[in-house]
Amino acid sequence: MLLRMASQTDVGKKRSLNEDKMGKYVQENLYLVCDGMGGQSAGDIASAVAVETIINYIKLIKNGNFLSLRPELKKSALSLKACNLVEAIRLANRRIFRLAVKYPYLRGMGTTVVAVVLDGNDICVAHVGDSRVYRMRKGKIKRLTQDHSWVNELLQDKEINEEEARSFRQKNVITRALGTKGMVKVDIRIEPVFSDDLFILCSDGLTAVVEDEEICSAVMNAKGDINLACENLINLANEKGGPDNISVEILLIKNDNKKGIIDRKNNPLESIITISEEENTVLQLEDELLAKMYSESDDEKIGILVSNKKVWQNPLFFSGMVLFSSMLMVFLVLIYKGSGKKEEVEKVSFTTEEEVISGKVKIETVPPGAIVFVDGRKSIKRTPAELTLPERKERPYKIGLKRIDYKERVVSVFVVANDEIKICETLVPQAQINFVLGFEKELPQGSKIYIDDQRVDLDINQLCVIQTKDLAVGMHSIKIKKGNEVLWRESFSLALDEVKSIVIE
Repeated sequence: MLLRMASQTDVGKKRSLNEDKMGKYVQENLYLVCDGMGGQSAGDIASAVAVETIINYIKLIKNGNFLSLRPELKKSALSLKACNLVEAIRLANRRIFRLAVKYPYLRGMGTTVVAVVLDGNDICVAHVGDSRVYRMRKGKIKRLTQDHSWVNELLQDKEINEEEARSFRQKNVITRALGTKGMVKVDIRIEPVFSDDLFILCSDGLTAVVEDEEICSAVMNAKGDINLACENLINLANEKGGPDNISVEILLIKNDNKKGIIDRKNNPLESIITISEEENTVLQLEDELLAKMYSESDDEKIGILVSNKKVWQNPLFFSGMVLFSSMLMVFLVLIYKGSGKKEEVEKVSFTTEEEVISGKVKIETVPPGAIVFVDGRKSIKRTPAELTLPERKERPYKIGLKRIDYKERVVSVFVVANDEIKICETLVPQAQINFVLGFEKELPQGSKIYIDDQRVDLDINQLCVIQTKDLAVGMHSIKIKKGNEVLWRESFSLALDEVKSIVIE
């Protein structure tokens, strides 16, 4: 089987920054397109991290450097390459999420992904978000992915029609993306490949303004020149306003077997299947693997890059500097005119004199930077930290770990003379959500509330209050359903340590 590939990306007519990223790993016939989101929250970083992580993982698996992460995927009908692709996408999601948790100015970033890999006489298509893959065969076009977007959910539930969807104001609201949650669902399908099949991977900068049949016509007009086909599609999107970044990858298959492979009837993988979110054991394996693949300095380089970019791109930077300088001058004048009395600031130190029998406690947290408390007293140290504490066998020390946006952790330790204790804790993001739901008329009996398709055990009255701290950072949805009928829905984003109220009348 032979493959020809062409690609092109364009910033469009309305944006100043291209947040799309494309990638390929030719040795494994892997091709992907990512559309970053988040604007000021580094969408371009999210898409770049996704492309890098997916390709790096496939390379490592190919070379046998790491064990696979597929405990539950072994039970599926997926091939080895399909499993590897799902794992790579999951790992990219985990890395982006961890970066957003670690660096506050990255919160809100995320990316879509569409990826294909040739597997013998099949092609494996995986995606998250609203970027798309099309197949063209004998002059006809077929969409192989289903958008994870609010407007598409409304279409699927038949709450709006195709005409209403075209003018829907919130077409860009997606319900699934990489990096917005700690785990991710991945859609995948396996299709047989025939000679002269043509596959189009693209971001929504193309599909938001160009209809499927127009895409087909633009490619057909190129008469087999896939580079020209890419150019035609980019130009067509820009002619229609170019409201977003536009990225296109085209793959043309040439197979010695002109008839292709034998058609497989009723193959369940020729329709989209959804691979569920990872279990906790898989998340732990992903974290361990990421720690081997990328060092702390790798993350810090990304953090510093974005921090510098955000500062200098922010139009309020210079006005903020002027305000800071003014406040500093006032502060210095007040000190000069002050009474000269010095206020003593108490600093709690837990290092004892040499003659006191003591032991050491080494503390690390993920992410680092947590303030360390001992028996309720604040120390001057942040993790990673090392404390020297007097021996105490009768009752344990209470080591508290506090970091903004995370739940406090308290660990009990007994300290023995000349002993060294190591503490390593993973901090849990703290988020709280409050809903107040009011309805003008009584809902049908048997109506139920669902958050992210998980039922909330609460009776619906004229006024409902829902409180939970179990939601992760990122995009979520809430629905009122009776049976399979959706009576009402709302999408919302949740930041760390946020209390959000939604009132529906």
